[in-house]
Amino acid sequence: NLYNIPINLKNESSLYELKMGRFFLDDFKVSKNINHSLENIINSFNLNDTLNKDIYNRLINVLNEVIKIDTSNPDTIYELLVYLFKNNKIQSYYFDNAVEIVSLNDYYFNDDEYVFLLNFSEETCPRKYKDKEFLSDDLAPYLSLDTIIKKNQKEKDALIKTLSNIKNLFISYHDTSSFSEQRPSLLIKELKMNVVEGKLYPNNITYSPRYDQIFLARNIDEFILYRQKHPLLETLYSNYQQGFDYNQFENKFNMIPYTLTDKTNLSYTRLDTFFACKFRYYLDYVLKLSRYESTFHQFIGNLFHFVLSKIDEEDFNVNTLFDEYVNENQKELTPKEEMLLIRLKEELIDSTSFIKEHLNQTKYKIEATEKEILIDYDEHFNLKAFVDKIMTYQDEEGNKYFVIIDYKTGYFTNKLDYIKDGINVQLPFYYYIIKQDPTYKDYHLGGIYLENVIVGNITKDLKKSLAQLKRNVLKLVGYSNSNPNIIAKFDSTFENSEFIRSMKLKEDGTFYKKAKVMDKEQIKKFYDLIKELLNNAIKDIKNGNFEINPIEIKEVFHSCQFCPYEDICFKTYKDYREPVLVSESEGETNEY
Repeated sequence: NLYNIPINLKNESSLYELKMGRFFLDDFKVSKNINHSLENIINSFNLNDTLNKDIYNRLINVLNEVIKIDTSNPDTIYELLVYLFKNNKIQSYYFDNAVEIVSLNDYYFNDDEYVFLLNFSEETCPRKYKDKEFLSDDLAPYLSLDTIIKKNQKEKDALIKTLSNIKNLFISYHDTSSFSEQRPSLLIKELKMNVVEGKLYPNNITYSPRYDQIFLARNIDEFILYRQKHPLLETLYSNYQQGFDYNQFENKFNMIPYTLTDKTNLSYTRLDTFFACKFRYYLDYVLKLSRYESTFHQFIGNLFHFVLSKIDEEDFNVNTLFDEYVNENQKELTPKEEMLLIRLKEELIDSTSFIKEHLNQTKYKIEATEKEILIDYDEHFNLKAFVDKIMTYQDEEGNKYFVIIDYKTGYFTNKLDYIKDGINVQLPFYYYIIKQDPTYKDYHLGGIYLENVIVGNITKDLKKSLAQLKRNVLKLVGYSNSNPNIIAKFDSTFENSEFIRSMKLKEDGTFYKKAKVMDKEQIKKFYDLIKELLNNAIKDIKNGNFEINPIEIKEVFHSCQFCPYEDICFKTYKDYREPVLVSESEGETNEY
C-alpha cells in the first residue's frame, strides 16, 4: 500500500495451499505417522505467531476428524487429508490495528474506533426494496408480511440508529461514477449533516513519501520527454533527491515457493544453462519462455550425428546416409546453405575416414552409439545423458574399461579449470552418469573425449602440411587414464599419438605437460566434484533459488553472450559471481 496503511481483506486460502499444510502432507507421505508429522510441524514452525497458531489449530481440527475414521491404510488417510485440506479455508493473514472492511448493519462499533462510511448515495443509503418479489405487496397484508413501504422504513430507521451510535464517523460520497451521475443520500438533509464541499486539503500537502516519489518520477518523465514542468517539481526534487531511486530497478530475484509435480529429466543441456545462470534456467525451463527454432547449424549437427551413429555398420557409406537424411528431413535451404552442404559432405568424408582409421587399430569395440542413459536421482529428478559413442575393452585379467566420445560440430573447450562453477563440465557429467548405470558399474575409465568432426578454417602453419593440420583438428580432445598400458589398448600410437591431441611421451617414459591424463586419485576427485555440483544444483532448483548470477571468465566463458533475456533480468555488475579457479591448465579449444 502506498500509504503504509494495513488493511484486512477477505483473503482466504485452503490448508492445502498454505506452507504448513503442504509441509504436513509431504512429511506424512514419507513417515505415514500423524504424530511424527505433528512433532515436525512443532519443531519447524513458530507457533507463537498468531497466523501460524490459527493454521495449526485448524490442522488439529481436521486431524481429529480423520482419527475417527476406521482405517489404518496410510495411503487412504493421505488421500482423505488432501481432500480435507483443500476444502478447509482459513484467513491467510491478519493484521492487528488495521483497517477493517465490515458490514454496517452487522458490526458493533466501539467508541474508540473511527468509521469511514463510503458511497453515501441515494441508491445505497438506506438500502431500498422494490416490489419485485414473488409475493407482491397486494398479498402482503393477507400473509402477515411487511409491504415494501414498511421494509424501506425499517431500513431507514435502522441506518439512522446505527449512524447515531457511532462516535467517530466520517461520511463521504461522490458526484459521479464511471457510468452514471450519483445523487447524495436524502438522509444528509433529513439529519442536517454538515457537508464539506470541494477539496479538503491543499494540493501541496501529502502524507506518503513513497507516493511523493512516484509523483516526482512521473513529472521528471514529463519534463524530460515533453519539457512540461509541474509547479511542485522543484520542491519535490529538493526534498527527495538524496536516496531517490528514479530510473532504478531492483532486479534481485526473490526465492519462490516452487512445487515440483512431474518428474524432471535433467540433461547436460539443462544443467549447463543452470550453471551459466540460474535465472535463465528459470525462464527457459520453469516458465518455458524459450522457443525452439530449427537452425541450419542444428540441422548439420543432427545430420552428422545420424551418419556417425552408423559408422560401425558393415555397409556404412557416407554419401548414401548423408543423402538419405537430407531427403527425409526436408529443409528449405538458402543458396549459400546448399553450397555449404556440399562442402560439409566432403568434411564428413574426411572425418569418418579418420575415425575408421582409428577403429582399425584400437583394441576397443563400439559398445553403443547415440545411447540414452536415464538415472533415477530421486522422486523429483532423473539424470539424463545422450552419449554419441561408448567404446569398451576387457583385458586378459577380466578388467573392463570404457571410453566416452562426444562429437562436436562447433566451438568447444575441454578446460576444467572452473569445474566448481559448472563451466565446461560435459565430460565429467557424462562420466558421472555412466558410472551410475548398472551396466558400467564395474568398468574403469579408459578415457573421455570430445571429437571434432568439422575441420573448418585452419590456422596457417608453414612447418606443417595441410593434411597434417587437418589431422590435428580431428584428433580426440579430452582426458585419458594415466596408465600407459590402458592407453595403448585404445591408441597404439599414444607415445606420439596420431589420434589423441597433445598425447606424447618423453624419453624417460613420462607424459609431456600438455598430455591430459588422470590417475585413480584424480579420477575420484573428478567424480566427487561433479557429484557435489549436481547435488547443489538440484537442491537450489527444489528450493526455487533462481537468482540472477551470471559468470564471466575472460577468453573462456560469458553467460550473457547470446542470452535472449537481457531485457528481462536487468543484470548489474554486482550480480556476476566470482569464478572459482580449481587449477591452471592449458586445455584445448576448437572453433568452427
